[in-house]
Amino acid sequence: MAMYEIKADQEKNRLYVTLSGSVSADESVSIFESIKSEISIIKPGFACIADLTKFKIKPEHAEWMLQIQDMLSSSGMSQLIRIGDPMYRELLEKHSKKEGYSGKIVYDLETALKIVDQRD
Repeated sequence: MAMYEIKADQEKNRLYVTLSGSVSADESVSIFESIKSEISIIKPGFACIADLTKFKIKPEHAEWMLQIQDMLSSSGMSQLIRIGDPMYRELLEKHSKKEGYSGKIVYDLETALKIVDQRD
């Protein structure tokens, strides 16, 4: 069972995504809809910080994550910072580059915030 938190910060124009555990098909739909709802209240050019440190997924089950990446990209995401070293990093990076952006991998929230704060 997955736990997740999706939160938009309008003032800083950021989206925070925290995923942990394993995600079922039903939960992936709920996560997608939550992200869609939150990005509707921030502006294009937003940064996304995704904490995946406690998230587990097999690469063959990651298709829904690629759909989320596509939605973020088409909604105007300008920066993506992933926290953790997920086993599916290569898949996500390959897809990101195909879509025309690259996510940065860091190992803690403090580092992610420093990187995003530098762009503001």
